[in-house]
Formats: sequence, structure tokens, C-alpha cells
Amino acid sequence: MNRVVIALSDISTKKQETPEDNEKKASEVLDLLEEKKRLQEKSSQLRKEEELLKGWGDFNPADLDYLQNEGIGVRLIQVPKKAAEPYLGKKGYYCIDDTTPVYRFALVDNDEEPPAEAVDFTPPEHGLRTVRENISSVEEKIRKTDEALEKEAVFQKALAGYRGELDDEIRFEEVRNGVGN
Repeated sequence: MNRVVIALSDISTKKQETPEDNEKKASEVLDLLEEKKRLQEKSSQLRKEEELLKGWGDFNPADLDYLQNEGIGVRLIQVPKKAAEPYLGKKGYYCIDDTTPVYRFALVDNDEEPPAEAVDFTPPEHGLRTVRENISSVEEKIRKTDEALEKEAVFQKALAGYRGELDDEIRFEEVRNGVGN
């Protein structure tokens, strides 16, 4: 109940209503808060994937599997700038991004060992476009959850009053249980 009251008190509203069932209404608000938290965590995860993929450009990771099945080996690596410079333009090394301190290469049909400083990159399940579409979808769901919470804000005072009643009941039970001592 404390969490519900605190969350609803952050939303300003002039209209106030009383729910038919305080506990049921509090449970509904808690469900919305949990859903929002879950969506925010999903959004954060997707944004991390987006950051990982940005420098590689938009491609479908499944295409790498397809190329592999067709006998074309593709290995994605990241190399610090200083170690990468000798490999720029080298046969089998295709520079995808050289705008950051870490250069990104696709090694195509190249059995040669990359520089010792190279780190393999394993792409996430989805490409950049799909990740961005998923971010938009999750952000829209967060917006709708926020709208639903705003509609529940009309119950702020009623639920705060109910929380006070629960506090009184708790104090009464504590006193009653402590009388014997």
C-alpha cells in the first residue's frame, strides 16, 4: 500500500474518487507499476544492444549464418586503433567502422589470425533495425502504462486514507500482542 500511495502521489490530479475495493485497486496499481518496471528494464537492455550494434551498421545477424552455410566464413572483430592500422586495406579485412578508438572489421574467408589485441564480436539475435523497432514498441507500452497510472491517480486520497486505516490496525495488533508482556 505504501508503494502504491507513493507512486500515485507523484502524479498530480485535482479529481478524487473512491474505489469500490481498496485492496483490489491497490493490487491493480501494483500490477501497473510492476509492468512499467519490467518494460523499463527491457528498454534498458534493448538500448545496450543498440549501442553494441551501432558501430556495426544495420545487418541481419541471421545473414552471417547463411553465409557460413554457403561456405563463406565471416568473423567480426574489434581492434584498437593503433593495432588496426596495418590491417586497413589488407586482403580479407573489411573495415566496417573506423570512427571510434576501436575499429570494427569483418574478416571474410580469412584464415589468418587477427592481431592479438582483436576481440571477437558476437552479434545479438536481432539486427539494429529490429532492435530499434523493439525499443519503439517498448517505449509505446511504457507510455500507455503511464497513462493508465495517471487514470488511477484519482484514487490517491482514498488509498492514502486506507493506508492510514491499515497503519492503525497494525498498531492495534502490536499493542494487543504486547499487553501480556
